[in-house]
Amino acid sequence: MLKKYDLLDSDGNFNKKSFIATINKARKEGHKTINVLLVNPNANPQGISFNEKELNNLRDAFVELKLQDDENINFINDTAYRELTLANGEVEKDIVTELPSLMKVMEGKNFNVIIANSASKMGPFFGLFKIRF
Repeated sequence: MLKKYDLLDSDGNFNKKSFIATINKARKEGHKTINVLLVNPNANPQGISFNEKELNNLRDAFVELKLQDDENINFINDTAYRELTLANGEVEKDIVTELPSLMKVMEGKNFNVIIANSASKMGPFFGLFKIRF
């Protein structure tokens, strides 16, 4: 069953409260395996992209869930343009660059990470693999 939550709060930041409440509601309904999909950037064409603070809040939200031994979370992350370099020359942070931190805090839990990506959104290939009819 697909459950949606308010991704952003009224200030435009990751809505940790809504995220946790939605997962806890599914847990109360008896769901033992929960799949969480994060598409980043989100809400194209605006391209809302999680910054480092929001990624940390997401990590903290997973920790706050306090998974039981019989509960599983599959975190599916689809990050396009993950090799994007920002105007200031820094490489944009994403869940993949922050993965060691996330995995460390979730060690020993039934927490799986699945990384999805697209060749057309990497390195020199931005937009190269478009199909037109």
